[in-house]
Amino acid sequence: MTPSSAMEAFARMLRALANGHGPSDNAPAYLAVSVRNLAARHGRRLGHRHAPATADDRTLHTVPDPGQGVDHAVLTEEARRDLLDALGALHPSWREVPLLTHVEELSVAEAAARLGITPGAVSALSYRGRRALRRAYLDRTPA
Repeated sequence: MTPSSAMEAFARMLRALANGHGPSDNAPAYLAVSVRNLAARHGRRLGHRHAPATADDRTLHTVPDPGQGVDHAVLTEEARRDLLDALGALHPSWREVPLLTHVEELSVAEAAARLGITPGAVSALSYRGRRALRRAYLDRTPA
């Protein structure tokens, strides 16, 4: 699993939830299947002979739901708060680019036009923003 496939899976799940879709329970299993599918797609694009097959919706629905423990709501709220705090700690331009490219699904060229910067600058801001978000989130979460 690459960090970018995990981030892409998470961004897709957030978009799905915002549109009234996505998981209604067992979000970790949903994310795991999404990451696997993205990694498989990436492997096929690169021509890897042993890229795993993607899971279809039937497979996703057969993943057993471990049920929510007593601490689930507390942990979910804590993770949400940590993520929002990490996002808030980012430089505004590092927040803007992922919102445009991942949430609004603009291409790099469209995001560059909207921000009035070059596509290369958008890519650089995106990379730096992802690294800073990862660092800020990990700094806020226990080891």
